[in-house]
Amino acid sequence: MKEVLSLNIGGETIYAEKHAVEGAKAVITVIHGLGEHIGRYAYFIGKLNESGYTVYGLDLYGHGQSGGMRGYLDDFQRFVDEAIYLVNYAKAENPDKKHFLFGHSMGGCIVSTVGEQTDGLVDGIILSGACTDVPPSAAKLQGAIKVLSKIAPKAKLGNSLGEFVSRDKDVVEYYNTDPLNLKKLTFSLYNQFCVIGANNSRDNAGKFSYPVIILHGSEDKLSDPQASVNFYNNISSSDKSLKMYEGLYHEILNEPEKDEVISDILAWLEERVK
Repeated sequence: MKEVLSLNIGGETIYAEKHAVEGAKAVITVIHGLGEHIGRYAYFIGKLNESGYTVYGLDLYGHGQSGGMRGYLDDFQRFVDEAIYLVNYAKAENPDKKHFLFGHSMGGCIVSTVGEQTDGLVDGIILSGACTDVPPSAAKLQGAIKVLSKIAPKAKLGNSLGEFVSRDKDVVEYYNTDPLNLKKLTFSLYNQFCVIGANNSRDNAGKFSYPVIILHGSEDKLSDPQASVNFYNNISSSDKSLKMYEGLYHEILNEPEKDEVISDILAWLEERVK
């Protein structure tokens, strides 16, 4: 059953959800990607619930149903702090359970940064199409993005990510028409995520030592699959796994093969909740 939570994080009202099951095996916190919201993970959350996991998730600042200027961010650490806050909130409500943290795309950048900044916060981390390096679309434009974020931080560009999220045309259509998805993103948000956040995730990979499974579609045009390979090679974790899904696009949880991906996540979790 979904319970809506209204959290005050950093002085802003943040929309969050709790999907609890009785006698849960463990608790999982889900962090979404750029421009989207936690509602897009309903299928994944449902599968986690069916398998005995309680799930928490939120809409990041300026996203979905949370407060803050739409599509704006002036400090990537705010997103990192929101993820940490929600994990601690979930731990306070479920002190006797193991806790895991999932992040997709920008959420993967956030979660990888949480892993680099903390020790012992969770029992394991799951990364899906994570931007653990500067995404291809921004790689050659970092200088321009930095400049524009200073002179026009609140100026907005249209969100053109939709066509690259999935091979499923229905998923693309729903992404583009979903009223809760951001239609425009500011230069400041692009800079904080694509430049500052992604560079920091890559440069601090050696500080990451959590048990982790890293999942990526080989045909991802939005988040470089090689970044996941590099992250896997550079982290300090002794318990680490990497799986590349041949032919899949960015949103591996919204591809026709999504049940295979979810099955792999569940198998990884089962080995660590024993």
